[in-house]
Amino acid sequence: MNYWLPLLLACHPSPSDKDEVQETGSGDSTTDSNNDSGDTSPPCQDFSEILEECEQRVRPIEGAPTDYYDGINELTENLIEVLHAKIDSHQSRSFDALWEVFPQTDARDDGTVWDVYSDTPGSLPSYSYEFETDRCGNYQHEGDCFNREHTWPSSWFGGGSPMKSDLFHVVPTDGYVNNRRGSRPYGVVASARWTSDNESKVGPSSQCGYTREVFEPRDDFKGDLARGFFYMATRYRGEDSQWDSSDATQGATIEPWAEDLLRAWHIQDPVDLKEIARNDAVYGIQGNRNPFIDHPEWVCVISDF
Repeated sequence: MNYWLPLLLACHPSPSDKDEVQETGSGDSTTDSNNDSGDTSPPCQDFSEILEECEQRVRPIEGAPTDYYDGINELTENLIEVLHAKIDSHQSRSFDALWEVFPQTDARDDGTVWDVYSDTPGSLPSYSYEFETDRCGNYQHEGDCFNREHTWPSSWFGGGSPMKSDLFHVVPTDGYVNNRRGSRPYGVVASARWTSDNESKVGPSSQCGYTREVFEPRDDFKGDLARGFFYMATRYRGEDSQWDSSDATQGATIEPWAEDLLRAWHIQDPVDLKEIARNDAVYGIQGNRNPFIDHPEWVCVISDF
């Protein structure tokens, strides 16, 4: 059932979804923005001011489905637990089946793959992919083929199901760019050592509290990816005893530095029609929704993911 009207009218073999081996970090996990040592490098990036603006800047979505969330009170103290119960136990597909459903969830208006690591909203991307003929396979360069990217890297949750095929965090992306990201957390890059055609970057983080290497996606998709993380932390809350941890996560819990970053991205890159349409499409496949697309204001209410 579609709740949203109108919607958009709109060289070596590399396993398609294997995380790249994490390279050595570029520094310590903390940094002092008030450095008196004579260091002339720019101060680290802090998101505290923008986080304070969440309730003022993030507004409810007009036309959000009401029956799916019937009985949910955003003022309840345990909202994240209530949402977990609502979106839990979705109808899981096999990982191989995702090739067949991506045309329903991630197609551009011209029928090609909508890839957040290569798309350039407002202009033509430097390459595009057909769903049937451009699946990875082997690849050597950006633009060779697309694969299935776990935005919450599979190594962080041990590669198990149903996380492995959950469409709210698995998206089609360029295979080479996916590999360059590897299992690095998302972040803001201080100085890029590699940049993709759509200006996604790999390099040391500029954020206060974390200076190791991160992958920074294009600005247009930062909020989309952040809301995918909030979904994962909510959907698998309390079901993560077998998960591994990372610099950005402890099981299904997001580390404070990463949560600050993702909350800032959520505020800066609001929900758009593409994201709404994808939420509807995934609902038709899995039977659950991402509540932070339907109700972005709930991110401001929840104190800790």
